[in-house]
Amino acid sequence: MSESKSRYCLKNLRAATDDRLAVVAEKYELRKRFDASKAQVTAVVEPYQTRAMQKYDKVKGVAVKQFDWSKARVHAVAEPYQAKLCGQYEQVKSIAVGRYDRSMAFLV
Repeated sequence: MSESKSRYCLKNLRAATDDRLAVVAEKYELRKRFDASKAQVTAVVEPYQTRAMQKYDKVKGVAVKQFDWSKARVHAVAEPYQAKLCGQYEQVKSIAVGRYDRSMAFLV
């Protein structure tokens, strides 16, 4: 290879390398800016997120307490009725069983 041709190739190689380095440097700079922007956004968003979570936990806690209290009231109201119905059912059942037994005795 002649000296002028090798110098030409070397010059082209340097130009290509410089272009490639410029692209890499630009990408790196963009990445740095993106990371900085992301950090700023996170710094702004996190306090709101924390406050929202605290409000959500508070509301959830109140709702759970109210639900538990309502459930307890429902139980307090329902259990006497349930006991009364069970008593009536047992009474009706015993009458029916007695009649059935008498019928069977009569048939036998």
